[in-house]
Amino acid sequence: MKRIRTVIFTVGTAAGVVCILALVWAFVLRERSTRRLYAEYEVFRALTALTDMYRDPGVVMPPDDRILGFGLYRADGTRLYQYGRTPDYLDPQILQDPASARRFTDTSFILVRPFGMDPMRRPVPGRPDRPGSGMMMPMGGSARFAYIEYGLGPFRAEQRALTLGALAITAALGAAYLALVHLYRRNLDLRDREYRNRELVQLGEAARTLAHEIKNPLGVIRVQSALLARTVGGGAEEGFRIIDEEIRRLGSLVDRIREFLRSGEGAPERIALGEFLEGWGRRHGGRARILDSVPAEASVRMDRGRLTDILDNLTRNALESMEGREDPVAEVSCSIRRGQVVLSVQDRGAGVDPQEEPRLFEPFHTTKEKGSGIGLALSAKWARTAGGTLTYRPREGGGSVFEVRLPLEP
Repeated sequence: MKRIRTVIFTVGTAAGVVCILALVWAFVLRERSTRRLYAEYEVFRALTALTDMYRDPGVVMPPDDRILGFGLYRADGTRLYQYGRTPDYLDPQILQDPASARRFTDTSFILVRPFGMDPMRRPVPGRPDRPGSGMMMPMGGSARFAYIEYGLGPFRAEQRALTLGALAITAALGAAYLALVHLYRRNLDLRDREYRNRELVQLGEAARTLAHEIKNPLGVIRVQSALLARTVGGGAEEGFRIIDEEIRRLGSLVDRIREFLRSGEGAPERIALGEFLEGWGRRHGGRARILDSVPAEASVRMDRGRLTDILDNLTRNALESMEGREDPVAEVSCSIRRGQVVLSVQDRGAGVDPQEEPRLFEPFHTTKEKGSGIGLALSAKWARTAGGTLTYRPREGGGSVFEVRLPLEP
């Protein structure tokens, strides 16, 4: 259900973003086209004004800095008159090719159109810095084409600004879409976590009550079992031994549940990990191997008993994952990374099923037949209480790596 809701939200949001982007780009393309048409209209109007100036003696053409070139050409394409920069020869077929008759360059717009006028002489207003400026236009021949090159001014900058604005809006909407999908998924995760936490709170209250109610009867059963073992005799010792083991196991489970439900930091103290790991490793004999040397400055501040429990839990899990192999050994290493002490417990067992990883540190979740689901949850809680974390990753070549990261104590 969660996956279906995520897919529906993702697809629906994506469709909305695409529609908005389509409207934005439609507006930008239309605006670019409109501005282009307006620029062409300005050039056409300027060329018309120049040609009208020669047809009507009363027309005055005001100076225009954007006129970069103006020329008149005969029917064979030879130049009859030049003002500013114009080509020496104009192909008569140019009017049949709209791409050549109307052409944008990086800084200007070039327009060529048919032209005809009576032979006469007209003064052309100009500037001293323009070639042919202020010359009298000789009309010894008949002009057939008019040519103009007109500066675009801010046109290109406006076009680029429109495109960059559309790209910026696209990037912003894309980022907003990704952030929205991420927040939606995170919200679903938080809702699921909140639901599980409510269940855990209820379960915790029930477990607290049960732990208190079970502890006392277990003590009575243990005492009565010992008395019966002395009284009955006759080969029943093995049965009573099993009963005693199960009572101890239940008592240990109750104690672990009570520890999990207990809050606070315990009795934190400064622990030099070199000395601590040396003593801890001797307790496990050859089944826990300390790799390399422990940095002399590696120290943490936390409850010593809790750190021992964390390493014991991880080592026990590592050895259980390698059950059936000859001489299984859990490998423990200690290093310092970015102001944190990293304690790693590695094994060559079967590893963790990827589907189980998200729930690996949840209380009462276990894949073992005789597991309680308390060990890893309790270890993760003790690590968080000390300001650190407990994480899992698959080991390269097979196996598991559990890393305890704790703040480095100066």
